[in-house]
Amino acid sequence: MGAMHGKCCCKCSTSSDGDDKEEPRGVYTGQNTHILANLSLDFVDVPSHRFRLGYTVLTQRGYYPESPDKENQDSYCIRTNIQGNPNVHFFGVFDGHGLFGTQCSNFVKDRLIEILSTDAALVDDPVNAYSAAFLATNDELHNSEIDDSMSGTTAITALVIGDKLYVANVGDSRAVLAVNEGDPGIQSWGDEETDGNDPPRLWVQDGMYPGTAFTRSVGDSMAERIGVIADPEVSTVQLTSSHPFFVVASDGVFEFLSSQTVVDMVNKYADPRDACSAIAAQSYKLWLEHENRTDDITIIIVQIKDLTNV
Repeated sequence: MGAMHGKCCCKCSTSSDGDDKEEPRGVYTGQNTHILANLSLDFVDVPSHRFRLGYTVLTQRGYYPESPDKENQDSYCIRTNIQGNPNVHFFGVFDGHGLFGTQCSNFVKDRLIEILSTDAALVDDPVNAYSAAFLATNDELHNSEIDDSMSGTTAITALVIGDKLYVANVGDSRAVLAVNEGDPGIQSWGDEETDGNDPPRLWVQDGMYPGTAFTRSVGDSMAERIGVIADPEVSTVQLTSSHPFFVVASDGVFEFLSSQTVVDMVNKYADPRDACSAIAAQSYKLWLEHENRTDDITIIIVQIKDLTNV
């Protein structure tokens, strides 16, 4: 099984103090959590093309021996039936960084989907809607009470509209679309495994600027002065019966695991909840083999079930 990869209803989140909080049906969000135990597996139909999606999510706070109380700066959002449309579903992971990375991550998690959901052109022109939503969210973050001068967040999001998958990425997280063996090609969308698509925007002669180490970010207002942008890379894929699942995850997973390894691990388990746990455990293990800490880890696995090519 190959991988297409890119730098590319319901219940509640677990808050930072461990208490469950009810949320509207069709919405999952999460932030500041250590680990989500008793993972749920939920399903949503895509009636326009007669298939369904099964999805689960896991997030785990990193291990920081010098900062044992450091918050999980990852957050995630799953929203189904966007705009009341049963064929439109959203999955996103947001990896905050900097002193106020947690606040940035949570802000973007909440506002990006709200702005997308109110765009009347979302279904007809999702690529432009995506770009507009990212830029508007970035502006709102700059104008909020959060100090994003040296803090921000990555965002890797996947939007299903009928049998199309739209992946929008800002930063170094990743989405991976599995491809059954025998089908042609592995496509990439500018992640670090196949880097080289972004122009060299971040050159300042005789200058030193603190902040983000990548060229796209939401927030990081100081780094914007030298070329960091919030405009996402957006890619479109026609889903077929050759695509059994996709994964959306933070770089806590992909720092030491390749896209192909993640695909192979998901394919090994019949239940994606078991795959989430295995990927988190392996990521954690590899971090500690290379460093004395681990990053925050967040994984969404979405199964694509019963899709035919008819």
